[in-house]
Amino acid sequence: MPAHDTLLAFRWGDCAPLQPPTPDSVNVTFAVDMTNKDVSNGVYVTGAFTGSPWQIVPMAHWYGNLYRYTKRMHPGDEGAYYHLTTGTWTNYLQFREQVPAACVKWYNTDRGYTVPPRDTVLAVKWGSCETVNVSTGMPALPAGGVTLILYPNPATHILRADMEVVGQKRPESASV
Repeated sequence: MPAHDTLLAFRWGDCAPLQPPTPDSVNVTFAVDMTNKDVSNGVYVTGAFTGSPWQIVPMAHWYGNLYRYTKRMHPGDEGAYYHLTTGTWTNYLQFREQVPAACVKWYNTDRGYTVPPRDTVLAVKWGSCETVNVSTGMPALPAGGVTLILYPNPATHILRADMEVVGQKRPESASV
């Protein structure tokens, strides 16, 4: 299963999946792990998503050493970005994240993003290509997987759903 919410849609009596429409905009969260970094002046992000000319925007403390900034963006948008520990362009190079060459996508110095058709989190460690696993709010699935059983088919007034953890006894039905 993917690490984000998934919508499975089918025509009644057909096995061909329907594709959900692409939303007009989605939430994109830029997040950075600031472990062992001086954050006394704050944590900031800048990039193509801030307009032209670029603006430096503050990031909010999320949890632990993570900071985030969330913006509504259009699927398919792409551009450059990087993190800073200053909110001003004065001497900003002294406070700018040095993006490793292995993860540079834009202008030979910057990270890059492409907005997918769903809410997303772009979480990285400061000055590293390492991504950070942040909670999506979804519970982890059992290692063996699950089977979802819907019945009766066709249904008229009541549809029953059972979720079976592979290798475990089937639970009681839940009416919906």
